[in-house]
Amino acid sequence: MFFKIGQAICVGLYGWFGVLAAKKKPLPLIGLLLAHLCEYFLVARKVAEEKGISQLKAYVMCQLFGFTWWVPVKKG
Repeated sequence: MFFKIGQAICVGLYGWFGVLAAKKKPLPLIGLLLAHLCEYFLVARKVAEEKGISQLKAYVMCQLFGFTWWVPVKKG
């Protein structure tokens, strides 16, 4: 339940930061994208490999949802 709420918040952040980027303030959106990219390379890629998930799916899910995607996968 907690992770589903976190995923909704993450998608909401993309919407909010997208609006800010459209108003010529792209740094929050760039920061979020870079944070999720680092998270993919540091953690999610390995989790996907261990669980037999394609790297493309892992990348997309990590970019969309961050740790709220890979923590439940890692535990389950």
